[in-house]
This record gives sequence, structure tokens and C-alpha cells, in this order.
Amino acid sequence: MEWKETGKHKNPFGNDGIKVEIAAEIRNNLTGEIRHHMTDGIMEEGDAHPHAFIWEEGNYACDCNREIFFFRAGGETAPDEESACTDDRYSVNLVNPITGKAFYEEFKNDQREREEKLKQIGL
Repeated sequence: MEWKETGKHKNPFGNDGIKVEIAAEIRNNLTGEIRHHMTDGIMEEGDAHPHAFIWEEGNYACDCNREIFFFRAGGETAPDEESACTDDRYSVNLVNPITGKAFYEEFKNDQREREEKLKQIGL
């Protein structure tokens, strides 16, 4: 699989890798609106795709962080008040922006719709 490298990842515990560009499709589960947040992920040698742990179980799995990414993806500033730490208001898919293929999915998204959205944001 093809990935756009954005930098090197130095792991103090041994397994160095690279940073690659990923698109996080973030869905507001109340409204159904989907926005794309561009970020990067870490791949170690031999990996087929970046690690998704931070989105599955780490800090980015919490709605308080996903809400910030959702607002930023829409060119908005997140509300000043602190968002509740829940895990049901936002769902995320992680996508390789080069191929348009998801490597981590929490909700179903039509491939044609995904490709159109990626084109709209210039990818």
C-alpha cells in the first residue's frame, strides 16, 4: 500500500518508523455530518498501515478530543467549555488519503462519497 511520508519517528524503545499522512473521517453521531481531519500516523517497518491504537483506546478515542478535531476540520474553533469525556458522540474512520481506503472503521461510509470528500479538500 502506498503512503505519503511526513517524517521520521524515533522510538526510544527500539522500533523506529515513519510518520505518514492520514485522513480521519469524524462523524457527529447526532447529526450524521462527516468532516475530514488531516493528521499523521506512525508506521513501523513491515506494517501494512499506521497504528490506530490512539484512536481506538488512546486519547483520540475520547469525545472531548474528537470534538476538537471535528470543529477544526470545519474551520471552526471548539467551544470554550470543556467537552464531556464520553465515547458515543463521535465515530472515526482512518483513511489513506492516497488510495481512499480505510484501514480502521467505526462506521460505514460509501467509497464514492469518501473519494468525493477527499477531492473537495484537495487530496
